[in-house]
Amino acid sequence: MSEPSPIIVDLCVIGAGAAGIAAATTAAAFGVSVALVEKGAMGGGRISADIPLAALRATMQRLTLINEAAGVSVAGGPGQADFAAAAARAKAVAALAARDDSEERLTAMGVRVMREPARFIDDRTIRAGATTIRARRFILATGSAPDLSIAQGLAGAEPLTVETMLDLPQPPQRLLILGGDPSALELAQLFRRFGSDVRLLTPRSPIEDHDPEMTRIVLQRLLHDGVRVTGHARVESIGQTEGGISTRFSTGPLRDAAVADRVLIATERRPRIDGLDLAKAGVAFDRSGVTVDAGLRTSSRRIYAIGDCAAGQPRSVHAAIHHARLVVRSALFRLPFRIDASMIPRFLSCDPEIAACGLMEDDARRMRSDVVTLRWPFAENDRARADNMSEGHVKIVATRRGRILGAALVGRGAGDMLPLWSFAITTRRRLSDIAGLVAPYPTLSEISTRAAIGALAPLTRSPQLRRVIALLRRLG
Repeated sequence: MSEPSPIIVDLCVIGAGAAGIAAATTAAAFGVSVALVEKGAMGGGRISADIPLAALRATMQRLTLINEAAGVSVAGGPGQADFAAAAARAKAVAALAARDDSEERLTAMGVRVMREPARFIDDRTIRAGATTIRARRFILATGSAPDLSIAQGLAGAEPLTVETMLDLPQPPQRLLILGGDPSALELAQLFRRFGSDVRLLTPRSPIEDHDPEMTRIVLQRLLHDGVRVTGHARVESIGQTEGGISTRFSTGPLRDAAVADRVLIATERRPRIDGLDLAKAGVAFDRSGVTVDAGLRTSSRRIYAIGDCAAGQPRSVHAAIHHARLVVRSALFRLPFRIDASMIPRFLSCDPEIAACGLMEDDARRMRSDVVTLRWPFAENDRARADNMSEGHVKIVATRRGRILGAALVGRGAGDMLPLWSFAITTRRRLSDIAGLVAPYPTLSEISTRAAIGALAPLTRSPQLRRVIALLRRLG
């Protein structure tokens, strides 16, 4: 029996997570032929982890506001949460979002979806199950998966992950989180507020890639909530005992142990690139992912890698979708680009949130001598006062001439406030442009404009300007 003819398309995307679906649908919108190959569930980590975690966090955030208004502790009182009900809501929200990523919807948009594992034959050809696909360009968007190797000693006690935590009937009384991924802090605070006694071990500093000025505020809040955080911890052994799961760890020369009922793995995720036969396509890779240049092109000029599977790139849904749009533009129209990782928002969704883009103060001062910083506290904003959200502030890094180099915010709603500053930095706006905006009252957006207005303060003390005012006063 002869082998069926290969499918020939302009673009083949491997992986149907946030990055892959964004790439496939964007390309299909231009009318080009697109194949999307996925061996697992459609939507990837966005559906299985990110959206459920966001929904669970939203439920707890509302409960926290109720408790704070009543003047009771977060982990107890009249607003005690029903974890099972909150988890059921999170699953329902994820199921609703999954409709957007369904095979039926993508097919209707002109994407040919194939639910098979993919492997390369050469740099122009892959096999998807029994089907051969030839494409002018390929995009690797296979995402990442939890690295569970640290929990190999847990025979008979399956470790939890973000993807499986919603199946718990109730929060464990004692929970140990092995961190390293940004979600570790979010999970620690979340389960503490659901009533668990939480211990978090991280292999490095608890919060990286953010301004220390901002991270201190979040860590203080975690301490206030009752989360025990140990940074620079090296796990030496982990296993089941009569009293629970015992984990031995060291921090420098000191050794300690933690006992818990369940262990949740939130270590750094590993790229999903096994089984792709990348070497046959001439694609270089290592443990950290697929090697890419500043234009996200691999060592094979026909193949790109985006999102979590690309080595050295930020790992977040918004970064992955940004990659997808840029790569499709390059693949279809041959328009070059260079990724600037500092321009991709950095976001930590704890309470309070941290959101940042551009240069941090220390980095800016190493690069330039004309750096100034501006701050404005949430506590001096009427909306923040009314909503009991006065913890936090905005910090702007700029040049003396007003060019904005970076922005960092810590506080509730920080992520929603960041796009203004991201736009200002990427379009090379100045502080005077932000200061001139009219923000609606009462909203948190006024915090940003007030911070920018601070750059104008030296002008009010200018002797020349005061002489002009005096002259105009004499003229009537």
